[in-house]
Amino acid sequence: MGRFVIALGLLLALPVTSALAQGAVEKSSPRAPTAGAMLERLTAEGIQALLRTQGLASRIGRDPTGDPMVTVDQVPGAAEMRVIFFQCAQTGCESATLWAYVRKRGSSLSVQTANEWNRDQRWTRAYIDKDGDAVLEMDLNADGGIGRRSMEQLVRTYLSQLRAFSRKFDQET
Repeated sequence: MGRFVIALGLLLALPVTSALAQGAVEKSSPRAPTAGAMLERLTAEGIQALLRTQGLASRIGRDPTGDPMVTVDQVPGAAEMRVIFFQCAQTGCESATLWAYVRKRGSSLSVQTANEWNRDQRWTRAYIDKDGDAVLEMDLNADGGIGRRSMEQLVRTYLSQLRAFSRKFDQET
């Protein structure tokens, strides 16, 4: 009798737990995910919608390997900004990098300034690319899931740090 009650309880609980899980875990879609949603994969369309909530227009394309890439238009503080995706499958990508470069005519970022930035800043990393441009990057990882609010906060943090990085670079030149 006890086994029957346990089995019946488990059977009755399955639809409830399944419905709860569907409400809490949402695959990325072309619209920005709903508040409290979990992203299991990153998509160009989902990131584009999230950037739109920050007032940024963007275009979706492909990188040389065929993975999606989002090019962001007119980002304050950056000459160019992209979102580059990694570990992609049909359902989306496991990770992405927010990438931007700051170019100032006739000047370049010093190694000392890049090192100071990397020492003092927690979320982003700066370096000098092969063309001498100052680059600021931040990785996003959805492997195992990431909450929508956390993803929004990471993007806001990156954009804020990009503005601060550009100001620091301006002070140096």
